[in-house]
Amino acid sequence: MELVMLLIVHLTLLSTPCTSKAKPSNGFSVDIFHRDSPLSPFYDPSLNHTKIVLRAAMRSISRSYNLDKVETKIITNNGEYLMRVFIGTPPEESFLDVDTGSGLIWIQCQPCAKCFQQVTPIFDTMKSSTYEKLPCSSLPCRMLPSAYCVGSGDCSYKISYGDGSFSIGEIGSDVISFGPDDKNLLVSFQSTVFGCGYNNSWFPDRTVQSTTGIAGLGNSPYSLVSQVSPKVGRIFSYCLLPFWSQSSGKLRFSFESTQSGTEVFTIPMFSKPDHPFYYVTLNAISVDKTNVTIGDHLKIDMIVDSGSSFTSIPSETFNSLYDEITDSREYKPLANPPPPFKLCYEGLTSLDLPSITFNFSGGAFPLPSSNNAYISLDKLVCLAILPTEDTFSILGSISQVNHKVEYDLDKKTISFAQTDCSLA
Repeated sequence: MELVMLLIVHLTLLSTPCTSKAKPSNGFSVDIFHRDSPLSPFYDPSLNHTKIVLRAAMRSISRSYNLDKVETKIITNNGEYLMRVFIGTPPEESFLDVDTGSGLIWIQCQPCAKCFQQVTPIFDTMKSSTYEKLPCSSLPCRMLPSAYCVGSGDCSYKISYGDGSFSIGEIGSDVISFGPDDKNLLVSFQSTVFGCGYNNSWFPDRTVQSTTGIAGLGNSPYSLVSQVSPKVGRIFSYCLLPFWSQSSGKLRFSFESTQSGTEVFTIPMFSKPDHPFYYVTLNAISVDKTNVTIGDHLKIDMIVDSGSSFTSIPSETFNSLYDEITDSREYKPLANPPPPFKLCYEGLTSLDLPSITFNFSGGAFPLPSSNNAYISLDKLVCLAILPTEDTFSILGSISQVNHKVEYDLDKKTISFAQTDCSLA
């Protein structure tokens, strides 16, 4: 109990904001964009639509596999959506993965023993007048699962991922600011705790300057959400656009719900000890109006994940879904769909295929066929749901595109409202 009280006091004190244009007490929002969007600093014009989709699908398979790694209970996968932040004094620009599956903020730092490529300069702690390394006696060092003490008395951390990626460094604190550029910062938070990685390795698919670190939004005392919440509230939301969009979506932090309209779908969420994930309970899947048998699983614990493109469900449940979709139409599915897809049709559009609804505890969530249930690849249309052999299922970002997704950490709910995220 004493440790919990210390944590509450510490979080209240560490994120004291200074603002220029926005009042953080009313919340604030930042632009987010897909890593393969033309707006992204990592945009590769040599990749066509099909290559981008196939790479995202393979990353989703990797991320689903990594979810089941008990050793770290942390996942990564190249960051499907990015946000711009500014760290230190003077502020240095970074592009961080927006990740609801991670409970820690971390970036690469100089002096770097081993760092992967990134488009912006690697953060140099010696050049920031406000950076502080935290000692072993500090509360973050005692609370963070990835933190440990070293002989110098400084607090260190190590995060290892199932795909072989890792980040090793020290736990420190500095000013983190948000805005369109370093001359127009909207809001800043002093003494924000994060990992400063001096020894980092990223999965081979990520060598092309694909990230500079992680903005953990997960259920953890030192995630970005937890650290800004004393000043801007314990509600956050995002609105995701597809990777080809020329516009940016929004990530918003606030005290009050910003959902509106009659088509808001709200369901309970829950957490598990030592996991940063946000879970919802999937009771059934409907194809048109027919319920799919989900096998031996009376219910499925599903993680709502901003960091994985594709939704994944247990193989047994997927096989029932596959059978119901193919039986509901006379069209013949492709005999050998491109991996990792399992169900594709040639010469059709998503509007030719049945609707899919996820029936969660709390209500039904229909996946609009044109955006969320199916995806196009050249002359093919494929089911945007993949099977997994792991014990975890994921509600991926494609299922959430053009929905405002809001997490209320006090009410323990997640709400979805279909919208045009380019206008959000």
